[in-house]
Amino acid sequence: MIARFIAANPRERVRPILDSILSSGVDQIAIACAFLTSGGARLLARHAERLRLPESFLVVAWEPPTSPDALTELHGFFPGNVYLHLGVKTPVEKHVGRGLMHSKVFFARAGDRCWLWTGSHNLTASASQGVNCEAAVLLEGTVNEEPFQNAIAHLNQCKSEAVVFDPRNQPPMPRAEQTV
Repeated sequence: MIARFIAANPRERVRPILDSILSSGVDQIAIACAFLTSGGARLLARHAERLRLPESFLVVAWEPPTSPDALTELHGFFPGNVYLHLGVKTPVEKHVGRGLMHSKVFFARAGDRCWLWTGSHNLTASASQGVNCEAAVLLEGTVNEEPFQNAIAHLNQCKSEAVVFDPRNQPPMPRAEQTV
């Protein structure tokens, strides 16, 4: 397995790196990422063909700054493979909000070769274009190695807790309920 730290320069523009990883996922792309805006949708639209594959999917948290318009755009490119994680209702911290899926995990597979990107990057232009200070770890190896097995289990769990995005029947954006 090869491990690489991204990025020694925390303002590195990582979009080309992430774009290359997703391009490698000829058999599967699986993503669980807390937030998606129009900048992230533009990145993912380039990979729509692979995101339409039966094992591919995108899970995002239904929480601002996630953009309903960006989700609608992606639904048009790979309908049925865009999921909303609605979070958990309790416990909710006073002045903080409810729990949410906060993962940033990107998995790409070609045969038994895998790439796994995990770190602080959301699917936003600020994260991928060097505005925010961000960091990630990129692993490259084979599907039978433990980190990749654990990552796909995590991704599938996030998906199992989510609902398929339907642009005609969007849930309201959540409001915090003070229970703690």
